[in-house]
Amino acid sequence: MRRGRAEGQARRGVAGRTPQALVTVWAYPFLPDATRHAMDALERSVHDCHVCHTGRPAPLAEEVAFLTARLGRVPALERLLALRRAYRPSYGFVLACLPALARLHLHTATRLRFPRPMANVAGRGLADAA
Repeated sequence: MRRGRAEGQARRGVAGRTPQALVTVWAYPFLPDATRHAMDALERSVHDCHVCHTGRPAPLAEEVAFLTARLGRVPALERLLALRRAYRPSYGFVLACLPALARLHLHTATRLRFPRPMANVAGRGLADAA
């Protein structure tokens, strides 16, 4: 990965996912797939934050476990994984996504220095390169 890509992912996460989640909360009664839109916003934010920390993508469950180890329990992330196993519409989940998004991106922005050097070795991220 190029240097600065992680910073771009952090910015994209805040600038792109938060408005998507806000619109989903506001338009929930009118959007038949609003829960799926919120799930998408949270999944992408999890991915962006994980890549900022490690420099590499991973399966969603692994990314959630990685971030939970650093943040502590995040109920919206637990519900995200549960909804992926057995989907059902949930306005409570949609609402829970907003503070989860803020917490993920705030943690990433305050714990990491940007731009971050990214490992350029095939199959190795920052955690592996250290």
